Amino acid sequence: MAERVGSRSRTYALGGLALGSIAGLILASVSGAGGPAGVVLAAAALAGLALALILRHIGRRVLGVLLALLGMGMVAGVISGGPAGIAHWAYALCGLLVVAGSVLMVARAQRWPRRPDRFDRTRARAQTSPDDDPNEVWKALDAGHDPTTAARPDDSTPGNARE
Repeated sequence: MAERVGSRSRTYALGGLALGSIAGLILASVSGAGGPAGVVLAAAALAGLALALILRHIGRRVLGVLLALLGMGMVAGVISGGPAGIAHWAYALCGLLVVAGSVLMVARAQRWPRRPDRFDRTRARAQTSPDDDPNEVWKALDAGHDPTTAARPDDSTPGNARE
């Protein structure tokens, strides 16, 4: 159940970040909303979204704080820009979406699944062989283990082929 809640909060956070940054980028480039820095702020928020996909929970929390500041900058650019039209207020709404997604990321990042763990080689090596159940062999391959080698030498052994 906790994984389901974590997955749902990740969807809402990343969805808010994606919608806010992409729509903000379009609005800023087409109508000049957000002032001179509007495009830069929205593009930085979009880059932060891409980075959030690969970071672990501590990095996501730090990134969430930075993205919240970017979102507040998007809103502040509209407020301090003087008279604003519909596109400017829509851009400010995009900034609020970035802030909301960022706050959710900071609050719930520790519950999200971690993608980089799939590639962690420091985990214990699987004890499978090619003669095992094919499902177990595939699971070992997914975990990053090579079931065709009987025993791997320790990585610190001199003469290791990886050196």
